[in-house]
Amino acid sequence: MAWRDSRRSRNRLLVFSSPLIFGVAVLVAIQSLRDNVDDAIEEQSRALLGADLLLSSRKPFDDATNALLARIGGKQFREISFTTMALSPKTDSARLVQLRGVAPEFPYYGEILTNPPKVWRPDMGLRNGSLVMEESLLEQFGVQPGDTLKLGDQVQRIAGNLVNAPPRASMFAAFAPQVLIPIGDIADTNLLTVRSLAFYRVYIKLPNAIDPHQLAKSLEGEFKALRLSWQTPEKRREGISKQLGNLYRFLGIIGLASVILGGIGISSAIHQHISQRLASVAVLRCLGTPSGDAFAIYVIQAAALGVIGCLGGAFMGVALQASIPPLISAVAPLTITFRLSLPAIAMALTLSMIICLSFAILPLLKVRRIPPLAAIRSALLSQATQRQRDPLAIAIFAVLILALVGFSLLHAGPKLQSLVMVGGLIGVFLLLSGVARVAIMLGIALPRPWWPFAIRQGVANLHRPSNQTFTIILSLGLGVFLILTLLLAQRLLLDQLDSERFAEKGNLFLIDVQPDQRQGVEDILEELQCQVIQTAPMVSMRLMKLKGRDVIELAKDPKVDIPGWTLRRDFRCTYREALDDSEKLVEGSWVGRVDNWDVNQPAPVSIEKGIAEDLKITVGDQVIMDVQGLELTLQIASIREVDWGTMGLNFFFVFPEGILEEALGFQVYTTFVEDPKLSGSLQTRLAKNYANITVIDLTLVVEALEDILEKVALAIRFMAAFTIFTGFLILFASLISGRSERLKQMALLRTLGASNRQIWRILCSEYAALGILASVAGAVLATLALWPLATRVFDTDFDVNPLIILVTILISGGATLGLGLVLSRSVTRYSPIQVLRQE
Repeated sequence: MAWRDSRRSRNRLLVFSSPLIFGVAVLVAIQSLRDNVDDAIEEQSRALLGADLLLSSRKPFDDATNALLARIGGKQFREISFTTMALSPKTDSARLVQLRGVAPEFPYYGEILTNPPKVWRPDMGLRNGSLVMEESLLEQFGVQPGDTLKLGDQVQRIAGNLVNAPPRASMFAAFAPQVLIPIGDIADTNLLTVRSLAFYRVYIKLPNAIDPHQLAKSLEGEFKALRLSWQTPEKRREGISKQLGNLYRFLGIIGLASVILGGIGISSAIHQHISQRLASVAVLRCLGTPSGDAFAIYVIQAAALGVIGCLGGAFMGVALQASIPPLISAVAPLTITFRLSLPAIAMALTLSMIICLSFAILPLLKVRRIPPLAAIRSALLSQATQRQRDPLAIAIFAVLILALVGFSLLHAGPKLQSLVMVGGLIGVFLLLSGVARVAIMLGIALPRPWWPFAIRQGVANLHRPSNQTFTIILSLGLGVFLILTLLLAQRLLLDQLDSERFAEKGNLFLIDVQPDQRQGVEDILEELQCQVIQTAPMVSMRLMKLKGRDVIELAKDPKVDIPGWTLRRDFRCTYREALDDSEKLVEGSWVGRVDNWDVNQPAPVSIEKGIAEDLKITVGDQVIMDVQGLELTLQIASIREVDWGTMGLNFFFVFPEGILEEALGFQVYTTFVEDPKLSGSLQTRLAKNYANITVIDLTLVVEALEDILEKVALAIRFMAAFTIFTGFLILFASLISGRSERLKQMALLRTLGASNRQIWRILCSEYAALGILASVAGAVLATLALWPLATRVFDTDFDVNPLIILVTILISGGATLGLGLVLSRSVTRYSPIQVLRQE
């Protein structure tokens, strides 16, 4: 019966299953890709780290650290790395590089490939006096193997370039390209001083019987006491998964939204199909068909649509899955291999079928209420189809919500965050549903007699029988919400990297300018007409005691909720008399200068608000710092709120003048250089004359960040486009399905004297109203969603670009109008009598 009953409606029903195909495809692709990425992380975690256990320190290893390393045992080698300027004598150009001095054994896991081959010899490393570099540096310097590179006081021969980058200590690639030299050559460069921002690392390969992660956890207290950070392959896996977690969740929400839209498409198809079959159902009931059997006939049809949509989506999703790994590889150092993930596909299909059947069964519930007598009494038919509270409907909604919650809990990452995202998606659907119902009510209440006939009729069509107001506003509004949220969030991030900010705070940072080098550096800047925008002294210090408690004791105490990095790190502090324009005093009183300060008295300082919250200190509290071997007591005099987005010289601790002037420190300069050639010339002059000075070009850093953001946004936009396309498929299917009803209505209007021009004006009014209502609703919701993203996630000011919103509304509204008119072009093709005779 289900097969026979569908004969006249199969094509129309299949059209309605197409949105589900695209929705399932997105969900299958995302879930399968996620498993592929997890497999890649599992397989490559050791190679990404290069060892079983990696320990890092900002200071050379002391006797206590060496004793601990001896106890750990296993095979070990060391590395010293820092950023510095490299100078090419051949091309007379300088670049910022990450210089890594490594031992011959580097790495224990993974392989270093070079060009020419075998430059890096296994267990022998590089020859002394030689180096290898990333290929991009060869191009930037305009050099080739056999040329030389000057690093500080040492000239190294370029042995070759790296074909594959070796493992870095950080999870993601640094912005400075790598240069690798033998660790013994580091001392000859004379670049390392007591003020150098260097990392000292030891790579450890443990016997197979020892679990690196368990060993590290058992020694974590000692690591904290010695201010050592540690990583294992398992910790690296967790770190990469955590960084990709937000991307996973956002893509998952897009896939979930697409499937729900597909379910709504199926629901709309079943609703229109069953509305035309109610009389047939009444006849079946007269012939003795039980209500359960009549209900089952259409449930089978809905299930068949769901199976077709899910299977078609699974095949398309597998094809789609293969196109995304290159985009993920742009933000994570992984080689992702395409492989089918049957569990991921099964989970996506199961969830999709639950959503599809839940949405499809809801309009079928009225079939159970049709009495046999309705076959001869049409009034009973209309009474049976009126909206009623049905316990089964409540149960279906409960199953649907449980399925969505279960899906969110299966996602990696914080359960609360996943639940919030799914809850937010449900909230968006509910709000858009409310907007659709309001639009239907406005179609009844809004038209006025003095309005032009076409506009009055077009607005009234929002509540006509078999209208598409609900499905169009829901599908189009959700598409606008997703894509606009993405565009606004991306624009918000890119605005933080706007190059116009550099003109105010500078795009070149000159670090480690010694007191006796200041005049020479300023002369070079003046000669090249580079204005000094900011300059500040910088003194390095470390925490020893916090409110009377030793930092080592705090690090070991599990009850202390203080981030470990704040207790381990070196604080680069400055002193000045006044607040900077990027700072705002929020508590306490500012102390700009102290005369005749007594070293035995606490030094009044100002602390940044965020670090004060991390350290759990406030105005009046005291901390003791190690300033180059000297214990210095600080008393918090004020708390500042710092706008870190200004990219200027901002600090956690600011001293008043009159305290740190005699401390051993260095100067930092910022300048703005717009011309790349002038920037290169400045960096080359500084590298030639002052090899210790590091020049950081924020323009290159920002370009790298923008490139990563754009690639991530491309992946999200790619998936969001499927959601939008799914919404337009629902619009297309709704118009095709309601074509006969529309032909009848327009024929009646033409019979009553309406001209073809008036008919087209009515259609324009209706579709323009639908497009604008859906687009504005989606835009409002996207703007509301941007506020928590800006203030809670990105930690920046809430700022909306009205041009993006306006363009999105115009494009989506225009697309709705255009598609609606194209699909309605046949309404004036037939004469009214032809349409009415068909009816």
